[in-house]
Amino acid sequence: MTKQVNWPWLICPQVGVPALGLAHPGCGKTAIARAIAESLQRRFLPIMLSQKLPEDLGGLPQAIEDKTLGWVVQKIMEREMAIARAEPTVVLLDELTNVPHSVQAVALETWLNNLPKDCWAYAAANPVESAASAQGLTPPAVNRIWMGEFETDDAQWLGDLGRDGFDDNGKPMDDIPWSIGRFPRVSADWRQFRPFWSGAVKGFLEQNPELIAKFPDEIERQSLPHTSKRSWHNTIKCLSACDDVGADGDVRQKIAQGLVGEKEGMALMQFVDDMQLPDATAVLNDANWQVPQAAGLAIAIFRSVKALVEQRVGSAEAPALAGIWWEKFRSFAYRVFRQRQEYGMMLNAWAFTPTMKPKGYTPKPPSDAEAAKGLAEVAKAVRSS
Repeated sequence: MTKQVNWPWLICPQVGVPALGLAHPGCGKTAIARAIAESLQRRFLPIMLSQKLPEDLGGLPQAIEDKTLGWVVQKIMEREMAIARAEPTVVLLDELTNVPHSVQAVALETWLNNLPKDCWAYAAANPVESAASAQGLTPPAVNRIWMGEFETDDAQWLGDLGRDGFDDNGKPMDDIPWSIGRFPRVSADWRQFRPFWSGAVKGFLEQNPELIAKFPDEIERQSLPHTSKRSWHNTIKCLSACDDVGADGDVRQKIAQGLVGEKEGMALMQFVDDMQLPDATAVLNDANWQVPQAAGLAIAIFRSVKALVEQRVGSAEAPALAGIWWEKFRSFAYRVFRQRQEYGMMLNAWAFTPTMKPKGYTPKPPSDAEAAKGLAEVAKAVRSS
């Protein structure tokens, strides 16, 4: 299985949550952010905060005459923000912990509080304990971002290094590349996973109400991730994106810990692991199975059934066997559709994703007339939605 290196840092900005990767210089943070932008046809905006004054970020003042108020001062929007509002961008806020709190505060207001709609905000910094003139982040900044270690994959780097200056097509290259194939691209459908994570977080906080908003008493912990209503909302968004891209449990835990704190994030993921879900195979084969009323539980069960079928299809030795499992899932989608139309449509869409539908397999018409009619209804509903 491919190691999901830096997936928390790569995933969060795609759903509107800026991500701060902490690492020493030379680890490739800037190169990766630039590669993402270039590969996805986005404008790359590197902002070296250590070279900025507060007024550089907030905009320079300009005197203008207002017909009602007279002469007033208005700030001119900085160039980078104007670009980010005009086109899809990847912005990299570099050296975030190496600037005074006055610059952090303006960066917070300019980029983290007013992030343009189609701008992915990445941030990079040296660990506070090793950075020159280091400044821990203010609690308002921490509360709006994911924060965690920027990881390095030494084995992958050595493999790239061993290609001796040539890319996969044999063309010379000036630097060791970072492949966009390693990028977990979040789809437009990521919100379909929100009901599960909303339900899971709600259930966890009902059992642990003291964690809804727990501001650290210790000064040294106030610049680290901690719980608040905002950080819980961001956790739901980012964990939903994790499910969309197939992130593993390690990535999910790192995302939770980087948003609400180490202990709190671990406790949430343990709570989710302990949720009692029925056996996926039994659900798939039970013609009388009833969809739970609780949306979070229903989505969790659907995910477990989907994971089962994906595994069976992927490991099938013969296309016909893979097809049997796929047809089982489509029949399951129809049974769900009869109870909850929106869920059935979602499952039918899942059935035709590349990881689900067997390659080269042609769907067979169901032998049961009622099932055939039901699948036609599902398809019609999907087309009209």
